[in-house]
Amino acid sequence: MSPATGYDRYRAALRTNFYAVWRGISDEADFTDNMFLAIDKFLTLAFEEGAAECGINPDEMLPEERMELTYSISDNVTRVPALYEWLRQRTKADKAKLGDVMKRMELWLNSYNRVKSRAKSLACKDKKLKWVLDPRKESCRDCLNLNGRVYRGSVWARYDLYPQKLELACGGFQCGCVFSPTAEPVTKGRPPRIAGQR
Repeated sequence: MSPATGYDRYRAALRTNFYAVWRGISDEADFTDNMFLAIDKFLTLAFEEGAAECGINPDEMLPEERMELTYSISDNVTRVPALYEWLRQRTKADKAKLGDVMKRMELWLNSYNRVKSRAKSLACKDKKLKWVLDPRKESCRDCLNLNGRVYRGSVWARYDLYPQKLELACGGFQCGCVFSPTAEPVTKGRPPRIAGQR
């Protein structure tokens, strides 16, 4: 049995936190503290994994990469109070279904992949990355337009495009796309504009 990945460990931490509120055994302070710790630990790990795929170690990250990581953590942390309010209204005592709560947890979990993709686009500045769809998921119009396109990491970063980006038509939450390093030729022209959510 292979060891649990950072993604798996983040899922376990989120499940524990969401479940505790659903069961009514975690108050706002506990939930907030646990979420802040999980977000900081696992989104840092996600960013480091993305950079490592481009050969960049944590101590080699550039200031702008560290700033992007800080922003990603801060952005997730600011959403925790609203998440707690949503969960507080969907407890077992209120007859809410655990499955519905866990669906919301899966949306939160996708931030791991989003941060990892963003790190890869920054760290792989001179490497070619191909946008690849997840064939097991239904894809939005933006992901379909970006699928198969190849650009250097710096180009993807310049246009602020990466899988799981919240501004994609799919909202990024359920996006299964990834950046895949490739030797294929670079796609001519610039990346297409994303349509976003309508």
